[in-house]
Amino acid sequence: MNAYRLTTLTRTDLPDAAALAAAAFSDTPCYNEILPDSDIIQRTAFLSWLFEKNFTLRLEEDCCRCTYDGDTLISFFMFTKPDVRHPTCCDMLRVGLITGAVKYGFTAVKRLLQTKNWMEAKEKEVLSSREVRGEEQQMIRLERMTGKKRRGRNNTGKGSRLSSFVLFVLFVVVL
Repeated sequence: MNAYRLTTLTRTDLPDAAALAAAAFSDTPCYNEILPDSDIIQRTAFLSWLFEKNFTLRLEEDCCRCTYDGDTLISFFMFTKPDVRHPTCCDMLRVGLITGAVKYGFTAVKRLLQTKNWMEAKEKEVLSSREVRGEEQQMIRLERMTGKKRRGRNNTGKGSRLSSFVLFVLFVVVL
């Protein structure tokens, strides 16, 4: 068994990490709602494009991590620290997110933004209840954690070991 190797995401790793995340999220209710008339291939292409832009936004923030098993990318995740600000409209324009309206249609981008706004409102609602109780708001977010499903390796414990490894990194390395 090869040892896991954790690296910071580089521009070279970006397309592979985006493809891994797209494969993981392409058949989820959230993205099915954003692209309701698409098939899995169209949704995966959209998500690969979207995640590559999204990860590019965080590339300089020391948030993005990849895990390799030997030479194979097996997971991607982001630890977003409390001091990392949300991307602005200018940031989104800079990485080319506006091209999504041309590439995938205005309706898809509109649904994407509506979903994003809904999720952010729900997060704010949950966090405001913590604030009322006087709990600290500083937190590190584990975002877009994805793992590669490998044929013939179901129930081998690798997924559990990988999750444990990621949590170890969160508590020891990042904190």
